[in-house]
Amino acid sequence: MVYRTQLRRLIVFSGLLLLGFSVLLGRLVYLQVFRHDELSAKAFKHTQRTYLKQTRRGDIYDRTGSLLASTERLKILCADPSRIGDYYARLAALLAPHLGVDELALQERLRPREYTNAKGEVAIDPHVRLKVRLSEEKWAALREVIRNAELDDEEALTKDEREFLVGLKRWGIFTESVDSHRRVYLNGSLAAHVLGFVQFQEKTVGRQSVFFSQGKAGVEAVFDSHLQGVLGWRMTETDSRRRELVSLRSMDVDPVDGLNVHLTLDAGVQAIVEEELQSGVEQSRPLTATVVVMQPQTGAILALANYPSYDPNRPGDFPVAHRRNRAISDQFEPGSTFKVISIASALDGDAVTLNSQFDCENGHIFFRGRSLTDDHRYSILSVRDILKKSSNIGAFKVARRLGEDRLHAYLKRFGIGDVTGVGLPAERTGTLRGVDQWSGLSISRIPIGYEVAVTPLQMTLAMCVIANGGWLMSPMLVRHLSDHEGQIVMNYHPERIRRVIGPETAAEMTEALKTVVMEGGTATRARLEHYTVAGKTGTARKYLPGVGYTRSKYYASFIGFFPAERPEVVISVIFNEPKGSIYGGVISGPVFKAIATRLANYLNIVPSREIRLETTLPGSPGAVDYARR
Repeated sequence: MVYRTQLRRLIVFSGLLLLGFSVLLGRLVYLQVFRHDELSAKAFKHTQRTYLKQTRRGDIYDRTGSLLASTERLKILCADPSRIGDYYARLAALLAPHLGVDELALQERLRPREYTNAKGEVAIDPHVRLKVRLSEEKWAALREVIRNAELDDEEALTKDEREFLVGLKRWGIFTESVDSHRRVYLNGSLAAHVLGFVQFQEKTVGRQSVFFSQGKAGVEAVFDSHLQGVLGWRMTETDSRRRELVSLRSMDVDPVDGLNVHLTLDAGVQAIVEEELQSGVEQSRPLTATVVVMQPQTGAILALANYPSYDPNRPGDFPVAHRRNRAISDQFEPGSTFKVISIASALDGDAVTLNSQFDCENGHIFFRGRSLTDDHRYSILSVRDILKKSSNIGAFKVARRLGEDRLHAYLKRFGIGDVTGVGLPAERTGTLRGVDQWSGLSISRIPIGYEVAVTPLQMTLAMCVIANGGWLMSPMLVRHLSDHEGQIVMNYHPERIRRVIGPETAAEMTEALKTVVMEGGTATRARLEHYTVAGKTGTARKYLPGVGYTRSKYYASFIGFFPAERPEVVISVIFNEPKGSIYGGVISGPVFKAIATRLANYLNIVPSREIRLETTLPGSPGAVDYARR
């Protein structure tokens, strides 16, 4: 009987045990087979971690290797109020002078504040940001201040209170593992319109904060993708305490720093240009002004400056108009500097020679019912003298002999009405209407720089055509890109766009433009002591909507190159609405001279031979030696 009872119990127990194992096995099959993908994904989500590694934005250099723009890593200063406790007021008093913030405001940031977390538990926020941008040096100094601070009488404290104070000094103030960044422009506003500026934005990727940079203007915007670099990352798994299991690290990719951009810009030339432009601005008080310096043979831009300017370290402190790169985004009717293009076109088209003579009608004529005047009364002038005296009537008659269709074709070859290809943001094309849209007066207005709009850079390139034997060059602003080890990864080379005029025409134009700065020309104030200069003045009345061409607002300009016989640099100086004198030869000519004189020494340009012969006497020091003193 006992045996049967025990047997039944054994069978029941075995059945229950078998049933339990069957349920457990079924559950395991269900979880491991039917819900395998779902549960694996959940486990992966809770244990898999991806850590981003920040990259460094590339630097920008001038052509000599001088650093113009760089990136500084900055610490993000934080506090853990749960480790600060009742010391928040004393800690705020200690830190506020070092951080440059209000003490009471800092107290509120450090004060422990309770909140209810997702589990319904009352906790104190362990992470409060105090300052996003703190340099390494300041952080090191701040740690030393905290370490040596006497926040309480430690001898009077209990053991637990002393341990709390030690924890406060060690962990109460800390920095985040991911650094912030700041773009630093080492020379302040120097070349601001070329360099541009950036904005850093904080983004959350997964659970991690990462700072991304974005170029907003100038070279920073154009080469943003090259400068940014590539983020690195590490994929790994963690245990229940979120500690990395190094053996399960599946991927570890180092970041790639951004490429460095090496410009054709010369910081020394740029500094000279900006200093002399500022001097000119103080004297003539224009609304705006622009100076461009280029190498005619390569199209390399050595300097580009605008007034007003701004500091790219703090672009938000300046009006938006100050950040406008007027050399490429402002278009204007150039006036008499445009005669260089129209007369060069007529010479190249065999319509005239430099010795061809035209009756300038004593300074006044009517054409199709409208008057055309000169500032002075001229009768018979050669084409050479038309340039020298800047006769509007003479330039009109020269262009009329060439004809509307041929003139328009030459203007297009000079690049008028097209972007220059410099690549900077917001460049405008200027305005050149098709011949079918010209009015009956256009042939008398366009050759003297009206009814046509250009940018300062377009006019600079047009003068480069004369200085470069007739070739139109693509403007060059970047020489090469290099990696963080200094290895060149991409080169940029001078590029000829097309031949505009023949070399003989360019040589003839150069000879004629040399007379502009000589006695009797319109730009005697642009003449250099030891160098021959070829250039052209411009004084253009501004067109105001609803008013027409005003006699109170002008563009005053001078564009020239030197030495004329072997041009090294082309310099354009353009003032918008100068006060006092309105003439390009009076306003812009002296600024050209001041820039050119200093550039001759800085660039070590050999003085002109013909001037050396004129100024060197037997037994006296040579002009070359004198010029280099």
